[in-house]
Amino acid sequence: MRLGEFRDHYFTLVFFFSILILYFPVFVWLVSSWVNNPYYSHGFFIPFISGFLIWRIWLTGRKDFKPGFNLPGFMLIIAGLFIYIGGFFYASYWICALSLIPFLQGFLIVISGWKNSRQFLFPVLFLIFMIPVPFIDYVAIYFAAFSAYWASILIHICGITVTINGAELFLSESSFRIGLPCSGLKTLISLLIPSTLLIFMYECNIRDKLLLFFLIFPLALLTNIVRIFLLVIFSQYGPQTALNTVHDILGVLMPILVFIGILALAQSIGCSSIKKGIFTSSKNQTR
Repeated sequence: MRLGEFRDHYFTLVFFFSILILYFPVFVWLVSSWVNNPYYSHGFFIPFISGFLIWRIWLTGRKDFKPGFNLPGFMLIIAGLFIYIGGFFYASYWICALSLIPFLQGFLIVISGWKNSRQFLFPVLFLIFMIPVPFIDYVAIYFAAFSAYWASILIHICGITVTINGAELFLSESSFRIGLPCSGLKTLISLLIPSTLLIFMYECNIRDKLLLFFLIFPLALLTNIVRIFLLVIFSQYGPQTALNTVHDILGVLMPILVFIGILALAQSIGCSSIKKGIFTSSKNQTR
């Protein structure tokens, strides 16, 4: 092994063990949050997905990487450390976890070069999905109220008298409270992960990818409004036991419909082919 390669591998190992030591309490908090927070039960999968993408990008482009001193990379590492210290000082583990993103991207800039490091930006930013934020329940409250409001308009159009108070719907003989699990936020979060991965893998320009990404939000809200509307309508004609069954079926069906909608929109704007560079090694590409 040449001296330069040894130095690069040594730097990588030092960085890796520094991450383990520095972020160990943060990793413990993340695992605990993934176990106990229903909004982030997907968190276990995110590091593996990001790690896989980084590994494949590394394999396909390592011949072009130019490790060495890189000012932007070291500045990002230092920025990540400052964010970590700030989060630690205020006892905010989610801020400490957030600091891992600039910290990791800075390291990848150092070992691959400024131009090549842009390939790693998506898998590094993808780690955001694993970080629980403390205000998630407050956001869910607004999602529930928003969904209830628009569902009440649809119910009123159908000729059913309904009044609304926050996330509660009052009919003549019954009432419905839109709980936080049914606010639509959990559906949105669960949709963002596969949809974002799919959009990343599409062969199309960044403008179309951003359009598809931002369309996930209104589509998820729209389907949740329709779900609440259908549940209320069904409650007027069906027994309670059947209503519970419809609730469960719609809870599974609506995210699938949103995902199909994203696929259809992607086809309509020309994002239909999947890029192969991530899933084939550089060795296979040269054959």
